[in-house]
Amino acid sequence: MMNNIMKKVIITVFAAMFALTGFCGAAKNEMEILRSVYHVGVYNTVNFTSETKVFTREQGGYVQYYSDDRIIIRLPVKHLTSFRNFIANKAYINDEQQVRENVGLKIINTKVTLQAKEKLLKDLFKVMGSSGFSHTVEIEKEISKVIIEIEKLKGRLRYLKDRMKNAEITLYLNEQAVQKSRDRVFSSEWGWIRELGVEQLINSF
Repeated sequence: MMNNIMKKVIITVFAAMFALTGFCGAAKNEMEILRSVYHVGVYNTVNFTSETKVFTREQGGYVQYYSDDRIIIRLPVKHLTSFRNFIANKAYINDEQQVRENVGLKIINTKVTLQAKEKLLKDLFKVMGSSGFSHTVEIEKEISKVIIEIEKLKGRLRYLKDRMKNAEITLYLNEQAVQKSRDRVFSSEWGWIRELGVEQLINSF
């Protein structure tokens, strides 16, 4: 009896795979996870972190982690340009990278597996209702196992969908980078200017 159920599950899996193949090509272009990494120079990491938290919340995102030299943010993809402009206005962008990961096939495979497991669960309940006591314990164990697998698959789908909706942004902060940049900009090769103290006056602003 259990073998017959497994055969039905296999048929369900293949049927679902063929049904989902039609939009697989479109999914490959639309189902992406975005990760951005910025190395920035800031005047004050505490102030910059505070301002970044506020701006992120205003854009519908949240700060996942922060320390003295790093901030990890989750932000809706539609606000990435605004966030990049915010950084450019508040800090020196020394380096930036963006990585795109296609998760279309992962989502499709997870949905196919979930559909098959849900079909298996329904069949197991039917079998338990018509089986004798000797098989009930075995079927209950299988049902519990399938329920756990279904919840894991649903959690996996929620995770992937959230990652598609909200990009991950990592900011590496460096106060020294700003100071060195200022030193290079305002350092003068003219000895008489240094003697007059003009360079120190400029750097004091």
